[in-house]
Amino acid sequence: MTQETLFRYFKGQASPEEERQIGAWLLEDPGAQKEFEQAHFLFEGMVLHAPAGANRKRLTFKTVVRYAAGIAAAALIAVATGLYVHRHTIDTLSHEMMALATRPGERAEVTLSDGTTVTLNADSRIEYPVTFRGGERRVRMSGEALFRVAHDADHPFVVSTFATDIRVLGTVFNVLADPREHLFSTTLREGRVRVSNLADPSDRHDLKPGEMVTLVDGRLQKGIQDDPAALCWVDGLMNLKADSFEALMKRFEKAYGVSIVLKANPSIQGLSGEIRISEGVEHALKVLQHVVDFEYEIYGDNILIQ
Repeated sequence: MTQETLFRYFKGQASPEEERQIGAWLLEDPGAQKEFEQAHFLFEGMVLHAPAGANRKRLTFKTVVRYAAGIAAAALIAVATGLYVHRHTIDTLSHEMMALATRPGERAEVTLSDGTTVTLNADSRIEYPVTFRGGERRVRMSGEALFRVAHDADHPFVVSTFATDIRVLGTVFNVLADPREHLFSTTLREGRVRVSNLADPSDRHDLKPGEMVTLVDGRLQKGIQDDPAALCWVDGLMNLKADSFEALMKRFEKAYGVSIVLKANPSIQGLSGEIRISEGVEHALKVLQHVVDFEYEIYGDNILIQ
């Protein structure tokens, strides 16, 4: 199977005949799955490292499994081994885990096999099965991500983090889970979710749209998310509202892929607004200088604030 054909499939541009060919290839060639995964990994890398503002393609394996199933059913009539090959392929794809990760300064989007879309913020990671099987749809993530979960009342969607399990049926919500800083929060935009503390399953909260849960001293606390700019990162914007200048600079490091050394820590009390990330870190610093008193020097990917 040519790489060009596989890339067209990952882009959603393959013809029905090409999709049938890919399905048959996966069933008949013992080495096809490894080659398929390698091509997918390469394609993800090309998407992740595309220039800023480039169109992010959505990835899905749903079609290839559907065509593989159809081909295997036809093979069963011709040869008895067809059913075994089909079952082996579907089981393998169902238990195969994929991972998508972004580096500082990157964002990416992936569509899972059930139609759920996940937008990853910078320096984030999600692990997910190629296809979902069983009573629930479970993924694991770290960093920050916005989930738009496809509704399926019979198969709840579960997001596992270092601190919690978030259980949903069909909804839109944001998750911030940073085990390095021991930070966790989830904000519900649409639908409903239940957040359970892994350290204490009795510590759980059901959220309504506009509510959020944060982890404070190992316990979950529910509150209201009334900042309309809290999720502006999905639109490529940087929210300037932060608890401190140091916290804001940590956000800059993640968004722009730079390292910032602080020799000054000016007050940003009352600061609000957004900056478009694609304009670059120097533009952001210059805008910030209009309202905050500091100087900076840039040395490649390293920035000194004084």
